[in-house]
Amino acid sequence: MFKDGTVRFDATNVPLTHFKPAETGVGIDKFREMGYHSDLNGEPLASADQLLSLKAHDIIVSEECGNYFVRVAQFIDNLLQGLYGLPPFYNAKNKNDLVGQLVIGLSPHTSVGVIGRIIGFTKASVTFAHPFWHAAKRRDCFSGNATLPVYDGNEWKIHTIQELVESKLRTSKTREYPFGEVVAEGGNLSTLALNPQTMRYETKRITAYSRHPPQNHVVEIVTKSGRKIITTGVHQFPAPNGQGVDTASAHQLSRVLVPKRLQPTLKDTKVIDLLELNDPNLMVRGCRVLLEKAVLREGGPTKCAAKLGTNLKTLSNYIYRDSVPKWVYGNLP
Repeated sequence: MFKDGTVRFDATNVPLTHFKPAETGVGIDKFREMGYHSDLNGEPLASADQLLSLKAHDIIVSEECGNYFVRVAQFIDNLLQGLYGLPPFYNAKNKNDLVGQLVIGLSPHTSVGVIGRIIGFTKASVTFAHPFWHAAKRRDCFSGNATLPVYDGNEWKIHTIQELVESKLRTSKTREYPFGEVVAEGGNLSTLALNPQTMRYETKRITAYSRHPPQNHVVEIVTKSGRKIITTGVHQFPAPNGQGVDTASAHQLSRVLVPKRLQPTLKDTKVIDLLELNDPNLMVRGCRVLLEKAVLREGGPTKCAAKLGTNLKTLSNYIYRDSVPKWVYGNLP
């Protein structure tokens, strides 16, 4: 019994798109009852050796898992009868009595389950399921170079997701999970989030930061204006549905809605420090004297150029134009 009242069985995810009934220990009559009427080629289901397309919410669990769930089902039926005075629900005597029953799939550190239907069993210690089912259990995510507006209580700044997450993981207590996820709980930073009830963007606190192994089910979305974003295929986006606004998975999008106007928390700003901007193209002017002093301190322009990670010609241009890139300015000896 888990702390939230659920009963769980841990298993390794293995993607599956096609199977044969003979591999599951379940007869073809039961598969017809569950909606499997034809095989991959459209032929009527007549043999346990025909190849079938796995439905997106159907799963094949290990025999060990099936036997465990039989004991769980019997425990629940005893509770229904002995404690609540209700008739039993499962009436399961062996694992095949659970074929067609519904379960919930969860991944570590996530709180939203995905419904699944048991359709068979395997001797392997894994859970076979459609890639969409496994993907739906994972935390949706964007690529690390996607940018995010972040509010720290005083001002808004733009950060890449990677630098935001990596900074949090370096400075906070983290939890690591068996398949490579690393998670840190949120602090005092906020960002803009879509309220599904009002379909408006609101300032919401960031509750957790997580880093995951690279996924192979990502898609790239390109808008009419040329903006691009890479995300997992099942990530939800606001999209028009013909009658209003709804949400759709990234891999299903033909159109996506973007906010016409954002209204973040504002404050009076008297000074803007451009050197705080994370822009590799930013140039700093009026620093010729500092450059000339750096040349003298380093014993000549050649040594100074090497110290700054550039060459003599480029350094001479910086001095002549009285303009240097921000990264050079920050490295001046």
